Parts: sequence; structure tokens; C-alpha cells
Amino acid sequence: MADNNNIGMVTFDQSLFKLFSNGKIDEDNALANADSRNDLSLKIRFSAEGARGSSFTA
Repeated sequence: MADNNNIGMVTFDQSLFKLFSNGKIDEDNALANADSRNDLSLKIRFSAEGARGSSFTA
């Protein structure tokens, strides 16, 4: 379901991430309510690194 955004299906954690990204909730609140705290934490961390323009190369 995490890959089906184009047809309107989103996970609870995706909704929490969107709320966090839009400044509606803080990171602690998002993580406290996440289905998968680890996955959401990684998504938040990677989005912050991308926003800072870090150059991650594999």
C-alpha cells in the first residue's frame, strides 16, 4: 500500500509524515503515534538530509 499513492491509498505513517512535513505536528508526536516508529524516523531523517542538500552517493 505504501506504493499506491496515485490511487489515493496511504498508510497511517505516510499521513503522519505529511502532517510533520507541513508543520502540523512535531517529530515527537509523529513518532509517538507511528505504526512503525523506525520506518517513520528514517523517512524523516532522509527527508531532512535531502532538504539540506546533502550529496548521498551509493
